[in-house]
Formats: sequence, structure tokens, C-alpha cells
Amino acid sequence: MDIYSLVKTLHILSATILFGTGIGIAFFMFRSVFTNDTKLKLYAANNTVFADYLSTLPAFISLLIIFYLMVAKPA
Repeated sequence: MDIYSLVKTLHILSATILFGTGIGIAFFMFRSVFTNDTKLKLYAANNTVFADYLSTLPAFISLLIIFYLMVAKPA
């Protein structure tokens, strides 16, 4: 496997992780809209921000790096 194929595979995996965690995190925030309890809404909002920092942000940063590597060395 050459370097470009490896980078492309990492790009697809990172994009999948970014999309999947984004959908999962958005689901829990969306569910908090249907409650009247402000404590539950605050809890959902705090955990949404934490989950974004924990999973979505690293996937996004890795996508930027991988994108640069793919542009720097075309197939």
C-alpha cells in the first residue's frame, strides 16, 4: 500500500468518525429540546460541548491535516 492510499484511507475513517459522532451528539442535544426541566437542558448542553471537544474536534483536526497531505502529494 502506497502512502497516498494510506492517507486516503485515514481520511475516509476520520470523516466517518466525524459524521457519526456529530450525529450522535446532535441527537442528545435534540432530545433535550423536548423537556421542560432546565437542569436536564443544561446537562445536555454541557455534555454536548464536552463530547465535541473529546471526539469531534480531534477528528476535524486530523481531517485538515490529512487533507493537506492529500493535496501536497497528489496521486
